Order: sequence, then structure tokens, then C-alpha cells
Amino acid sequence: MASVSVTRGDGTLTASWSAPAGATKYHITYSSDGKRSWSLAAAEHGSTSITISGAKNESGYVVGVRAGNAHGWSGWRNSASAGPYTPPPTLTPPTTPPGTPASVYVSRSDGALTARWDAPSGATRYHITYSSNGGGSWTLAAYDHATNSIAISGVENGATYIVGVRAGNQQGEAGYDVQCTTSASTPYTWTDCHSEAASLTTTFYVSPTASGTVTNVRLRAREGHRVSLWSAVTSVPSGAPPVAPGNLAVSVTTQSATVSYALSWDKPSTPTGAVAYVVQCSDDNQTTWTQCATVAETTNANLTATPTRTTTQTSYTHLRVRADQGHLRGPWSGISTNTN
Repeated sequence: MASVSVTRGDGTLTASWSAPAGATKYHITYSSDGKRSWSLAAAEHGSTSITISGAKNESGYVVGVRAGNAHGWSGWRNSASAGPYTPPPTLTPPTTPPGTPASVYVSRSDGALTARWDAPSGATRYHITYSSNGGGSWTLAAYDHATNSIAISGVENGATYIVGVRAGNQQGEAGYDVQCTTSASTPYTWTDCHSEAASLTTTFYVSPTASGTVTNVRLRAREGHRVSLWSAVTSVPSGAPPVAPGNLAVSVTTQSATVSYALSWDKPSTPTGAVAYVVQCSDDNQTTWTQCATVAETTNANLTATPTRTTTQTSYTHLRVRADQGHLRGPWSGISTNTN
């Protein structure tokens, strides 16, 4: 008889083996104490597998099998020891819909688009569409797509495409969808576009990349399983974004129950077109950032902001600032860690 294999289940053992020539029945026993004692599973079993119930999950087992026919029985063949049963991990289902996919990139190749994006927390599936007429009509690429990238074939090399991605899970789908546009390209000439939703608020930003420019955006709202109609497709104004502020410095003072973080920075030497400066603060070493101050553009060469916290709140660990041009935003300044 060939080797006997054993697999564990919750409270069960399943043994199987190949039939030797002439065998018509099998005698099966099992042991949970290192083969010192044996229990009968079947005296005259008719098939080459058996499931034994009542096994203890915390114990290891050996299963012994011998073959027989009308002329007698063969010798015993024992399995290798099957260790204790380990139940599969319990997966906790998400309790809320996922956020909006961030950093949607689309590249071109001959007759194809390849889209990829950063997976938001809790996402288990994605709905991907694309349009070749500026959002006038849309074609479904995938409805319950499992990964955060997709190849879309059969597109025209001379056409401009918008690709839309939204995330979903058992609780619903993301509140807003953001599309980004790829310009038409010749075969095997690659170009990227980049879109990002900062938060599910009435304000979000569309950022250009070094190799291309986002040209069109559309939105829609979602409440549970209900969605609104798409907004009109909006063209993104052209132009270069502001550059990063320089020489960010931070000092910290504590007075009574308030901690003040005094920031100062230099405006760029070249005109930025900024209408305001946005300050973000992190209290968990840059894992998350929150907007903690906004400063209007002035004629001063040096600007300041003073976000505060109470002494009972977690201290800020990092701060940063960038220029906002309205429809475009600049890169972040260097990150200040001088918060002591």
C-alpha cells in the first residue's frame, strides 16, 4: 500500500490512500498518544478514503490502514503525524464604505490604456469606466474588479480618454468619483495623468504631473447605495502650479492651557499666483495630516501662522505648508520637526 495522507478539519480527520492490487476492504485505526493506543475507525471499509469525526483539535493524530480481501489482511501502513487543527483566521468585515481612490495614473500603449491607483482603506472591489468623448458617454471596463490596476484594450491611439475609478466593499461605494484624463498618443509613447481627492468635502484638488496635465474632471455624490447624476465635465485651467515655500521654521510656546506653534516661511522669489497658504499638522509622525491653519496671500516677503493645541491634546510632531492658487496647488515645503 502506498503512503497514507491525513488532513485536519474542525473536529475531524480525513485519511486517503491508493488501493493496492487485490484489495477489497480496509481496516482503519487512529491514535492520539504517539501510537501507544489505537481506536477503531472502521473494520471493513469499502473505499480508499475516510473521514473520522470526534477528533480533538488540540491533539495530533496518526492514522493506520491495512488492506484485506477474502484471503486475509496485509500489514499496517501508518500516516505521518497530523498536528493539531488550526482554524482559519476570522476576517472582520468592514463597517463603512471605503474612501476615494487616490493617485489615479493612466498610461498609454498601442491600442490600450493601463490604469493604476492607490487602494483606499477597506476597499475590496473597484468600478472602472472610460470615455473617449470628454465624458459625454461612458464604457464599463470592470464592475467588481479585485485589484488596484487594470488594462483596457481596444482603444484608439489617436483619441483622448478619461478613466474613472471608484472603490467599494460590503458596505457600499466611495462617496465621490474622480476622473483623470490621458491625452492622445502615438503607439508606445507613454504619458501619465494624476488626480487626487483630498477629502470627501466640497473642495478637492487636481494636480498636474511632470509628463502630462489633467484636463477634465467630473464628480458625483453617493449616499449608501444611491448615487447622483454626474456633474458636467469641467476643464481644468492651464498654467503652472505655485512653487514650494522656503525656510519653514517653527517655535513652540506654552501659556496657561494652550500650546502655540509659531510657523514662519519665505514666499518664493518668483511670482506664484498664490491666493493663500495652507498649513497641515501631524500628531502621529506623518501617518495622518490635518489642515490646521490658512493664511491669505499678502505683499509681505515672510509669512506666519500660529496653530494651537490644548495641553491635554497630543502634541504636533510635524508641520508643513504649501501655496494654493485656487485651481492649482503647489508642492509642500520641507517638513518641520522642531516642535519641542
